[in-house]
Amino acid sequence: VQRPLATVVIGGMLTASILTLIIIPILYNIVEARAERKKLIKGQSENFNLGGTSFATLLLIPLIGAFTLFGQTAQAQTNDIKQLTLDEAISYGLSNNGNVKAAQTEVERLQTLKGTSFDLGKTDVGVQYGRYNSFENDFAFSVDQKFQFPTVYSSKNELAKANIKAGEFEKAITENELIKEIKLTWYQLAYLIDRNKLLLYQDSMYVKFLRATELRYQTEAGTLLEKVTAESKVTAIKAVIVQNEANVKSYKKRLQTLLNSPVPVHIMKGFKPKKELKLTLDTAIVSSNPSLGYLTNLIMVREKEQSLQSAQFLPDFSIGYFNQSLIGNYTINGRDQFFGGSQRFTGVQATISIPIWAKPDLTRIKAAKLNQQKAEIEADYYQTVLLGEYERVVQDYLKYKYTLEAYETNALPQAELILSNATKSFEGGAIDYVEYIQGLNNGLEIKSSYLNILNQYNQSIIALEYLAGK
Repeated sequence: VQRPLATVVIGGMLTASILTLIIIPILYNIVEARAERKKLIKGQSENFNLGGTSFATLLLIPLIGAFTLFGQTAQAQTNDIKQLTLDEAISYGLSNNGNVKAAQTEVERLQTLKGTSFDLGKTDVGVQYGRYNSFENDFAFSVDQKFQFPTVYSSKNELAKANIKAGEFEKAITENELIKEIKLTWYQLAYLIDRNKLLLYQDSMYVKFLRATELRYQTEAGTLLEKVTAESKVTAIKAVIVQNEANVKSYKKRLQTLLNSPVPVHIMKGFKPKKELKLTLDTAIVSSNPSLGYLTNLIMVREKEQSLQSAQFLPDFSIGYFNQSLIGNYTINGRDQFFGGSQRFTGVQATISIPIWAKPDLTRIKAAKLNQQKAEIEADYYQTVLLGEYERVVQDYLKYKYTLEAYETNALPQAELILSNATKSFEGGAIDYVEYIQGLNNGLEIKSSYLNILNQYNQSIIALEYLAGK
């Protein structure tokens, strides 16, 4: 905060010193020695010129270097602070905030898992060697593949789609929360900056009052109580200014954290602290709230889980192929014939798995159905709560809007009039210090109350936008 002031003060002192010690003597020398200028240049050109560079130019080099240094310092200070508009801050936060990145990664993970919907499982490959058919060593191998009922795979695919949608809603919830926090922090910071301006104005008024009371006390026109009262007012307001400036720094740091910015963030100059409502106050707008959308989608997720449990209750299948040797003599059509290891016997086999003990599967199906009913109840209740909260915030908004208009129309002009008249009357001796302090307090209290109402008005609009998912 003090860097720009320090730059101005140090730069001004150094510039003034250079002007006083170097530039002004040169100008005086030129004016006073105008008559002898030609002789001076002819007679002492070798002494006053070094390599074609004039003595005056050499004297100006430190000044030019100082201005270059201050310019670089000012540029470095500008680069150390990121000035953004609110829209730019929100966009930056959505691109860099860690929670949003994590939510996006979760969506990508769910999209990747969708590829596991069609999973046939492992294939069984077996071999057999030995005297399992005769006294000769036979060799056989088999391949077997199990698979579930086809509707299981389609149900898994639909469940994966519903889970991806849930992940997208969770990301939208995270973004909605982040936008709300950025807005609240942004407007709270704007409120604290405006409050700091009011406190500095209040401090200047009390300092003027203190100077007047000191002069009145020295001339014995005022009392010691009057002087001490003024001193206490100045001390108290300076303490409040320090606290407010600490709050400003705290909210700037919070904003930087929300945006995950490597450098401090500051509100763009010219920002209007009064927020505009760009929503309709119709309760139907809450249907776009991402939390409500997530709970509504959760019903579909539970429905797909129930469908998957029902599909898994259906029979499983397996199909296999075997190839083996049967070494030995066999009678075929009344004749003995020898079969060796090179002669193979093949076949296929198929099995079906039927759930004879169906109670566990039926229990899981029932539990999935109850889970779906639970999701429906939660979604209905959340919608009721959301509507109630939205209507409550609408009433707060209307209340603050009416109060704010009353302040802007009547109270603020009256506060300016009170402060102006109190100052003029006290300086003219028409009122004593007690009446003057009362007048100052009344006028400044009106201005302070206006800032508080404006802050609450902005917060009510931010709450409406959050509930509407905007």
